[in-house]
Amino acid sequence: MFTKNRLFLAGLVILLSYNFSAAQFNTTIRSHRQGTLWASITNYGVLGNPDDIEDPEYGDLAPSAEFPGGNEISYLFGANIWAGARIEDPINPGVFDTLVSVGNDGWFSVEEFRPADSISRVSDHADDELITSCADTTIDGIGQDPEDQRPHIPLGILISSHTYSWASSPDDDFVIIKYSIKNILENDLNDVYVGFYYDGDVLHSSENPYGPEQGAQDDIYGFLDTVSAAYIIDNNGQPYSGQFTEISSTGICGIKFLGSSQPDMELSFNWWISNIDSDLDWGPQLLSNYDGPFPGGGNGTPGGDVAKYRVMSNGEFDYDQVWSVFDYSDQGWIPPLSWDRADDLANGYDTRFLFSFGPLNIPSGDSAYFHIAVVAGASLHTDPFNYSDNLLGHTDDSTFIMTYLDNLDFSDFIDNCQRAYDIYLGMTDIPDDSENGLPSDYFLSPNYPNPFNASTTIRYALPEEAEVTIEIYDILGRKIEMLVSGKQPAGSHTIVWEAKNVPSGVYFYRIEAGEYSQTEKCVLLK
Repeated sequence: MFTKNRLFLAGLVILLSYNFSAAQFNTTIRSHRQGTLWASITNYGVLGNPDDIEDPEYGDLAPSAEFPGGNEISYLFGANIWAGARIEDPINPGVFDTLVSVGNDGWFSVEEFRPADSISRVSDHADDELITSCADTTIDGIGQDPEDQRPHIPLGILISSHTYSWASSPDDDFVIIKYSIKNILENDLNDVYVGFYYDGDVLHSSENPYGPEQGAQDDIYGFLDTVSAAYIIDNNGQPYSGQFTEISSTGICGIKFLGSSQPDMELSFNWWISNIDSDLDWGPQLLSNYDGPFPGGGNGTPGGDVAKYRVMSNGEFDYDQVWSVFDYSDQGWIPPLSWDRADDLANGYDTRFLFSFGPLNIPSGDSAYFHIAVVAGASLHTDPFNYSDNLLGHTDDSTFIMTYLDNLDFSDFIDNCQRAYDIYLGMTDIPDDSENGLPSDYFLSPNYPNPFNASTTIRYALPEEAEVTIEIYDILGRKIEMLVSGKQPAGSHTIVWEAKNVPSGVYFYRIEAGEYSQTEKCVLLK
């Protein structure tokens, strides 16, 4: 049997050496509370606090994703890492098994990552940073997948996370998360897909999560192509007596993709409703990917490893939830539910999404990475009557839906997504996969900030000692300034361009080191 080969023949000795457990490292949770977005990190593959665990540093319940921090309005119930691959049987070439490990699958209570380290707090690049890791290699106490009807079979991965937050505006509305995935067994992992599962439940702590038009039952999901971000909002911002108050959920929260170790990696965005009513357990699917209802549910919640992997790797970008009533069969999508049932979904429901990345190939002992940001935005809802006037009862009328969307102000969320990406580019780690900790290749990072006023930072890497020049050119190709000239040792370096005596405009900076050369563009705005 292949699963036995993978588990017992392919890597038993290595597996046992990486059999991390809570007995070695306590299951812990810590929270970022430096900025306006308060978010919590665990060391078992979960973001947020779905289990209402106390934060030992603060002595209260750790916030899942509270915005603005301290007002008890949450934009997250729980988010989880999913990772899957198709594994070839080392004993029977050509025979494959599909394995997926999850922090929590969000519906069937499958939890397959365990702590590989405690959570430590550092401050190297940001005002507040948390570092931890988890692994899927523990098999004791995991239990049997209720849909696959078999014990947990590890992929053999160690997932490390490094999270960053900032205390001051305009960098205080997001948390950057850098995930690294290491293959710690002896088999290569090919066609690896990683998903970030997000179950929102937007509500103030005083609200009933399951009450009518409150909490978990009235959320709307979508995707903004302009900033490559999936988002969740409350359908109406929760006005009280016709007006927004301090406990109204008028903001927005979401996940922005930042980068990965594989530049051409495919992204996908899938949302669905999980429901005990199999008819309401539904989400958009392309007919080309559709293989009938999922095990354990309807056409929404993927039960079992094969279904989870199929969703992570389907390459879909689902249309936004507000369009659930419309029939897009002519564009290749499965038909919608009947009008009355689809209307329930379109105007807000207990929705969740999976933002996925892949494929990644990770040889034994190697690592891959993907980086995201949890981003919040203020004042999305500006009209307390927008929902009741333009979406409620009008989910089959595109004119009303467009009016509803036009009345939502995404500008702060978009600005914060762009700011998170700029910050990320400026603090992106130099590639490093060498045993001696030195950069593995020459590298020139995009300058940060960009655009900039007066000064900007340029980062670069040298895998070996080299003669280095870095020069600034204007748009006409004239050399403006020499920033670096001379021999420099291997390692990571930074240089600041103080552009106080040059006018606003587009400039280029060029590095030459050995046989390596690279040019990047920057914009000076005064």
